Order: sequence, then C-alpha cells, then structure tokens
Amino acid sequence: MNNSENIFLLTRNTDSLNLLRNVFQATGMPIFRNCALGALQESCRKKEGCVVLSANDYSNDEICKIVQALRNEKLPHAVVIVDPVPSFTRAREILHLPVHDYFQLATSPAQIILILKSAIYWSKTQGKRLVQQLTIKDTWETLDDSLKEVLTLLYNGKTNKEIADELNLSLRAIENRRAKLTKIFQVTSFAALIRVATTVFDPQ
Repeated sequence: MNNSENIFLLTRNTDSLNLLRNVFQATGMPIFRNCALGALQESCRKKEGCVVLSANDYSNDEICKIVQALRNEKLPHAVVIVDPVPSFTRAREILHLPVHDYFQLATSPAQIILILKSAIYWSKTQGKRLVQQLTIKDTWETLDDSLKEVLTLLYNGKTNKEIADELNLSLRAIENRRAKLTKIFQVTSFAALIRVATTVFDPQ
C-alpha cells in the first residue's frame, strides 16, 4: 500500500467512529481517527491522504469551516463526505460545498476505494497546487509597496531599466528588489517569478 494512501477520519462520537471504521477497513488503507479539528490538522501535517467526515456529525456550515481550516493551515487534503442515512436533498447540498466527493454508506467497497484513490490523487496534485497558490497570495500580502510595485511592472512586461526609469530609481535598486522577490518567493529564475506574479494577478 502506498504510504500516501491514508484516511483521516474526523468524528464526534464512538458510534460514528465504529461505523466508519467498518466501512473503510475493507479498503486496506491506514485509518487515523481524530475527534477534534486541531488533532486532524496535526495528523494531516505528518502524512498525505484524504479526510473523511460523516454527514451525520457535521452541518453544511461546519463542513465548510473544516475545509477552510485545512486550507488556512496550507493542508492539501481532499475532503470526502460519507452519508449513513441517504438523503437526496442533503446529497445535493453537500455536492455544492468545497468537498471532493460524497458517497452513501451502502456503496460497494470497490467503489469506495476508487473514490478514496481519486481524493488522494486530488490531494497530491490539485490540492498541492491550491495550497501553493494560497501561500503565494499570503506572501504577496506581506510585501511592502515597493516590492509589489516592481513585481507588478515585471508582470506587465517592463524590463529592469524601464522600471528604474518609471520609478525614478537606479538600475541597481531595481535589481536588488527583484533579487529580494526571488528570495521571498523561493524561486530561482525569472520565469518562476513571473509564474508567481501570474498566480497573484491572473489566478485562472
């Protein structure tokens, strides 16, 4: 079993835990039970995988808050909802939330494995890209105006000399600010710095 294929359960009571354990034991994937959001976040910081919640335990608003809390901690884990008591109305509501997938308790083990593997793949690909974008945007907010100005002008196609002329600064000052930007965003090339700027100014 791939060591990234972990299932993180977030439950509020023993009944939910036992129910979910019985469902997921057939998958052969490692299961980590958490009874509090903080414990879940700590578990997710240590291992890759996906998060599973019981629809019985959490309201739609609470599910949204849990997903947001994971992203605030820069955790890429996809969230999957399992519904012990199928309801078309609730299913429709849940699928409008920022979750990866939803399935009912009666779903076959083979189908559950496919759903979980899809969620884990999302975590390792789109989830990580999403976290990277969030990190870049958070870093952008911490920049002083002079660095924001230089990055904006670079993104708009200006050369170092053109930026220096526009800001009435020396070429060396612009080069220093550009070097500082590459260090702050932990990139090593101009192309990578422009990709950072694209995330800030044109995230789509």
